[in-house]
Parts: sequence; C-alpha cells; structure tokens
Amino acid sequence: MQLTSQVLSGELHFNVEFRKYYYESGEYDKALDFLKKTLKENDCNVDLWFLALKTCVKLEKYDLAKYYLEKIRSYMRAKNINIIDEIKRDVELAKKYGLYMYYMAKIKYENKEYQQAYYLILNQQKLTPGFAEVYILYGEVCIKQHLFENAVGAFEKAIEIDPDCYEKCQLKISEAKRIQSELIKKGRYKKSNKK
Repeated sequence: MQLTSQVLSGELHFNVEFRKYYYESGEYDKALDFLKKTLKENDCNVDLWFLALKTCVKLEKYDLAKYYLEKIRSYMRAKNINIIDEIKRDVELAKKYGLYMYYMAKIKYENKEYQQAYYLILNQQKLTPGFAEVYILYGEVCIKQHLFENAVGAFEKAIEIDPDCYEKCQLKISEAKRIQSELIKKGRYKKSNKK
C-alpha cells in the first residue's frame, strides 16, 4: 500500500490509513517524512499538526514537537480560544499524543493545586525527558512549593535541552532565588527533603 496526500480528501480515511500503514508497523520516521510532505501542501490543517506532534514525541524529537505545539497554540489563539479552553482541548489531545500529564499539571497549576501539579509533572519528566517545556513547568511548580533548588535545576535543564529558552529560564531562576532570599530574611523558609 502506498500513502499519498490524496487520502486527505477524506479526513477519517486519512487517519485510519495513516495509523494502519505507519503506526501499527512502527515506522515513525516514514510517518514524519510523510507528514512533512503533506503539510507543505496543506499547512493550515490543525489535525495534521497534531499527528506530527504525536509522531515527534514517538521519535523523541522534542524540539520539533515544540514547533508543532506552537503552531497549534497560534492557531487556537487566532481563533480566539481562551487559555482555559485551550488547555482543556490540549488535555483531550494529549491523551493521544503522550503529554497528558503535562497538560493536567498545567490545569492544576492554573487552579493553584500545586501539590497535585508537582506529582503530575514529575511523572511526565520520566516519559518525555527531552522536552524543555516539561522542565519549565516543573520549575514553576517548584517555586510555588518553595522547592527552590529543584526549580533552579529544572530551569537549567530546560536551557540545556533548548538554548532558545535561556532568557525566560534565567528570569525564572532569578525569581526563585529572590523569593527564597525573602523567605529566609523573614525566617519563613524551611528546606524540603522533597526531590
């Protein structure tokens, strides 16, 4: 069987054939090549971006996964989908694309449920150790939990994975150190044994 972009004439048919031809046989490299070619012809298809994101996660190509994730977010913002709706939709999609706990942690973080967010994002790190956004969120959660050393380590790891996030992470590192210093001065900082 040979897949061509002509199968896009029926989206359901495309999804079924794509999974049957590439995913069941584990040919993720070929899947990604096919999606890249197809996206050149049909770059406004958000469903293809999601398939490309999933494929990149399977191949542990997290920088490219981040690129597709940003395209999806830009599309959603252009359609005036607010951040909570965006996160809810991300969660549904992440069930398929390997980042479920990351998006659940985002929701918990937004709802100030930092303890639950902490364990979710900690587990996500084990599944996607090369995805910088996971470490950034982990660092942000650690700041809220007063785990400042963990936070700094997480932001440094994110920079190591993706140097483009250097400025953002350096600001977060400064924030973590500032809050820690303020708590120490007030006598309200107790170092945690949590890893």
